[in-house]
Amino acid sequence: MKKLSTVLMAAGVLLLGSAAMAGAPKVNVCHIPPGNPGNPQSISVGASAVPAHLAHGDHLVSAEVCDGVDNDCDGIVDDDPGGVGQACTVGVGACAEAGAVVCVDGARECDAEPGEPTTEVCDGVDNDCDGVVDEGGVCAPIPCNAETCSTYKFGCGGNSNCICAETAEGGGVCVDGIVFCASAVPCDLSTDCAPGEACQVNNCCGFSFCAPLCH
Repeated sequence: MKKLSTVLMAAGVLLLGSAAMAGAPKVNVCHIPPGNPGNPQSISVGASAVPAHLAHGDHLVSAEVCDGVDNDCDGIVDDDPGGVGQACTVGVGACAEAGAVVCVDGARECDAEPGEPTTEVCDGVDNDCDGVVDEGGVCAPIPCNAETCSTYKFGCGGNSNCICAETAEGGGVCVDGIVFCASAVPCDLSTDCAPGEACQVNNCCGFSFCAPLCH
């Protein structure tokens, strides 16, 4: 009787152990058959078997990413990986161009090409694409001998659109001579104007207004 109880107890332990093993979660592994790497197979194995699979070149099945690996084990490398197609930008300043993220040789990159830099001018834009806007003194006012409405001559500073105007602070600077009085912004001082402008007095409009500086 004692021997029968022992046998039954052992059988119960075995059954419990088998049930526990049966209930253990499986791990999805992308198995690369030896000699046939182009035919990967997604298989489920116990956790204890994973190290052996990884040791001979298999990998865990996961969402596809751009890394040169067939992560989702569908036989295609980097097919529709996450992040591809998102908007991206290359270059800075005036050279910045928009594109989309693509996967090339296992690496994500932007498919846009940056524009070509140009000479820096005073326009609030990083024309030469070095990360700095309007550097190198390009926005410095060009001093001149101030004129009034009746004596304005175009050509100030070598620019055919510019005249030498008197500012509210005294002295003269080259400003854009083509201004429409109806839309001109009145001012008392140049500090009332936007960057790149000066308060022009004794002009043809009859009131002081903000005039764009010539550079």
